[in-house]
Amino acid sequence: MTYSFVCGSWCNEISWQLLSGGVTQCSGSSGAPVESDCCPEAIYDYTLQMQDSYGDGWNGGQLTIGDVTYTIEEGSSKTVEIYATEEAPPSNTAYTVSSTASVTIGDNDDADEAAEVTAIAFANSCGMSTDYMTYMMMTNGGGRRLLGMSIEVQVTITVESESTANDIADTVSDPGFSDNMASEMANVAEDMGVTVTVESLETSEPEQGTVVTGCPSLSKKECKADDTCSYDKSTDTCSDLVDGCPAHTKKGSCKSAGCTWTGSVCEDKLPGCAGHDNKKDCRADDACQYDKYEDVCKPQLDGCAGNTSKSKCWKYSDLVCAWDEETSKCVDGVCSGKGKKECKQSPLCTYGKRDGDSSKTCYDTEE
Repeated sequence: MTYSFVCGSWCNEISWQLLSGGVTQCSGSSGAPVESDCCPEAIYDYTLQMQDSYGDGWNGGQLTIGDVTYTIEEGSSKTVEIYATEEAPPSNTAYTVSSTASVTIGDNDDADEAAEVTAIAFANSCGMSTDYMTYMMMTNGGGRRLLGMSIEVQVTITVESESTANDIADTVSDPGFSDNMASEMANVAEDMGVTVTVESLETSEPEQGTVVTGCPSLSKKECKADDTCSYDKSTDTCSDLVDGCPAHTKKGSCKSAGCTWTGSVCEDKLPGCAGHDNKKDCRADDACQYDKYEDVCKPQLDGCAGNTSKSKCWKYSDLVCAWDEETSKCVDGVCSGKGKKECKQSPLCTYGKRDGDSSKTCYDTEE
């Protein structure tokens, strides 16, 4: 899937992360390019986490993944689950193509050498490396090969892609494949320095199948000896070892590893203040502030906006601030018009009666 990001206003407030299986695949912030390689695939589920440090939405900022656009209309954060739209290929599965080559060779040719030449020529004729090929010479009831008798060699090519396996099967099914393979056998024999006379060659129709690969294919002993695998004794199965934060199944080890515990799973820690998953950690970080109204940890803002409670807003000593009851935010204010209680709590305001005033009012202390 393709992705794009349009900044909008106040880019410096914006950040986002795209996670799969608790691991951050890519992220971006402040309108800058993504911070890691990102190529979302439609076969996986993702979690999109979006943040706005000021808490007023993305102000026109938009992130598009595939054909869907995401944004924060208002507030400081939003989480969206993005589900796979295409079927994923089976994990730990490889695809096989097998065919049996019946070859009549010369009376004095060595059958074992001829079998190896046959298998290599088969792989070469399919355009595949011999690394993907295995073969077995079929015996005739354990008896000795008679003069003029053909040898039968079962060749199997194993690949990771189903489409590649289909292409190989199409190649072997081609009417001219046996002739091409016979010519290739002469080249292979010459390269090996052996003599193999091909008097006739026929290949069977290819058979396709699948095999289990990787950790699930290993025995218990093999699994435990492989540091990329994990053995589960409760199910007697071997699986791929999970790396990073998702590997931690306990809250304590998750947090010790610098990850975020979401209540049931361990995930990559979000950058900055958003990575604090509890109030205590947030308040212990001088660069962050805890917003009790939204129950989130935000970067510490400058000025009036940095005060997240009404009491702190009124008592702020650097500027005259006012508490907006509608948005529950601290905003720039003026002494004039403040009520008696609010005015007396502001270090920069004075509540009293000035010369010429008929009643007490709130005014700037400097006046």
